[in-house]
Amino acid sequence: MKGVSPCLHGDMPLDKREEQMNYRQNYVPAERQQKIIEYIRQHGSAQIKELSEMLFVSEATVRRDLDELHLSGSLERTHGGAIYRRQGTSFERRYEEKMTLMEAEKREIATEALKEISPGDTLFLDSGTTSYFLGRALGGIPDLTVFTYDLMVAYSCELHPSSTITITGGTRRQGHNNVLLGMQAVDFIRGLKVDKVFLGADAVDLSCVSNSNVPEAEIKKVAVEAGESVYLLIDHTKIGKRALAKVCTLDCIDTLITDSGILPEHLAEMKKSIGRVIVTKER
Repeated sequence: MKGVSPCLHGDMPLDKREEQMNYRQNYVPAERQQKIIEYIRQHGSAQIKELSEMLFVSEATVRRDLDELHLSGSLERTHGGAIYRRQGTSFERRYEEKMTLMEAEKREIATEALKEISPGDTLFLDSGTTSYFLGRALGGIPDLTVFTYDLMVAYSCELHPSSTITITGGTRRQGHNNVLLGMQAVDFIRGLKVDKVFLGADAVDLSCVSNSNVPEAEIKKVAVEAGESVYLLIDHTKIGKRALAKVCTLDCIDTLITDSGILPEHLAEMKKSIGRVIVTKER
């Protein structure tokens, strides 16, 4: 049946098919779209396929709903789905939310970043959930020297017995990333010169890499200066966006690693401004 989700085919029990048909008949578009908003607000993001299965409608219907919700300002459309709309350039999600938002994509980005690390490297891991996943994957590489100001990254880092990790000093920022901030952290990082910096951010567009809070942006600025090579690890939902505080211009980034959800126009823009762009394989 053309235009009908595959979930309506096959050997599905009759009562299940009746449940689907009743749902489709009882919900008008406005009610269905409200269901989508509530789901994405709760989960942070959603893919077209999962919304189609949840709502018992075709993927084409979901795609139209997401387009309308994007135009109305209710959601942000992404490649293959949507995310909950940000609240302004200073809006920042709590750490628990960040851990679940785009988790699969962040794990894939961390896997690609791991390929860039060699035995004996000195590394700086920025704050954030992608750095968290990268830190947990370092155990197989010997003789690493790792620095970070993110307590969660430091506590969860799995290292080879020959490797070490050092946490900067500073004042703990409770509730968001559990990071250490202030001049003590800035001065510590300013005194470093490491092989590779793995940088995270809340947004990147053609003008700059940016972050949603000023104190953490100051840490990121000096981290960029400390790296022989700087890798920006960022999922596709943050590309083409701008946050409150500028971190650096794109010519400071040697390599961008992002996921396969990146829009073609964003990929073309990033390739013009950054020397090397790595995109994870499609799942």
